[in-house]
Amino acid sequence: MSQELVFLHLSDIHFSKRSSSAYDPDLDLRRELVADILRAKDKVQSCSGILVSGDIAFSGKADEYAKARDWLGELCKNLKCPEEAVWVVPGNHDVDRDAIRASSIIQDKHQRLRKGNHEEEVRRLHEDAEALQLLQRPLAGYIRFAGAYDCLPDPQHLFWEDLIELNDKSLLRIRGCNSAIISGESDDENENRLVVGRTQMLPPNEPGVVNLVMCHHPLDWLHDRDNLKDNLKARARVCLFGHKHSQRLEQLDDTVFIMAGAVHPERNEGKWEPRYNFIGLSVLGEANKRSLSVNIWPRIWDDICKVFKADLDNKGQDQRTYVLPLPYWQPPVDTVVPVSLGLGHGSEVTAEGKIVNPKRRLVYRFHSLPYVTRMEIVGKLQLVAEEDQDLKEEARQIQYLRRAEQNGILDQLWTAVEQQHGVDIGENPFAKTV
Repeated sequence: MSQELVFLHLSDIHFSKRSSSAYDPDLDLRRELVADILRAKDKVQSCSGILVSGDIAFSGKADEYAKARDWLGELCKNLKCPEEAVWVVPGNHDVDRDAIRASSIIQDKHQRLRKGNHEEEVRRLHEDAEALQLLQRPLAGYIRFAGAYDCLPDPQHLFWEDLIELNDKSLLRIRGCNSAIISGESDDENENRLVVGRTQMLPPNEPGVVNLVMCHHPLDWLHDRDNLKDNLKARARVCLFGHKHSQRLEQLDDTVFIMAGAVHPERNEGKWEPRYNFIGLSVLGEANKRSLSVNIWPRIWDDICKVFKADLDNKGQDQRTYVLPLPYWQPPVDTVVPVSLGLGHGSEVTAEGKIVNPKRRLVYRFHSLPYVTRMEIVGKLQLVAEEDQDLKEEARQIQYLRRAEQNGILDQLWTAVEQQHGVDIGENPFAKTV
């Protein structure tokens, strides 16, 4: 296995309608970003996947996400990592504000969550499926996009989780938090801060599991920020944020906070400074001498030379390294992680550093098919039920996949999906063994 798990970290890409127009002012920037990623990739050797900390779109519209998905797919091909090896969280620009303006009920609910007892309101939201569905309406475009990357929570949570094997057989838990559930035009860092709820940023403390938390809005944009910071320092070793369009790396106790710069900042900002990062994670030592090595390679746009380049520190180094202590742990004899469509089941990593997860591949490939083709497949496999009629489209698609697992026919679903993509099926990871 590769000794280091390396992610490309992007934030605030802001795909807009102009991204598909004849005049796209950011086209050259994206081309140079891809060119620089390929140059920088030689330094980090191998890239395992992409983490996007929000604001994929500019106004939450479907055509913006179509462009984003095509671009991320090409980026994965250039990085030679699976197209499904992408993890995303929503930002304020992933909200369709037209949907908020059209609903006084949504506006009232936003105000109640902002002004009331935040924890109590979040708790009630989890118990009221109809209210939660209403608040997710402005994120409909994002939800369809994120569903293809298996980055949607189950009905009991606002966050999602995924597990990836680290070099010592322990696990990296990536938790994606939703800080945009009540985002709108009035967001600010004072009276109109956003609400996430304490439990979103309190991942469990489990032996052999390292927590990485992704959230678009930094803590100073969130209610109860002091308690949230304490949660993260206690439970997470790495925290990724976006939104501010300015880069900042900070270690607080045994946790590294990465406030990312934007891929596409607004050009009328005072400091227009596109950025991205590579982040490498590996475990050093064993038993009671374990630590997490976090390597960060920040890249920055040079507006004079019109290229991305290394962002050097005051010692002229292009790499920042943090070594964070980890608690005692030793791998058990059986370290096999079960494959499932449920929340929090994980991925294996090949010797080349590639993340392999049949579940994520199946979800991505299924969503890549035209809607009519998907419905033909689930119809033939008898995965449609009357109880699905009241669900939104994305929820129905998830239900079909979960029902295939419950019915023990994931192998048949895999075969049907791969055949539609016209590829050599090869070994079926869900095939039943005798």
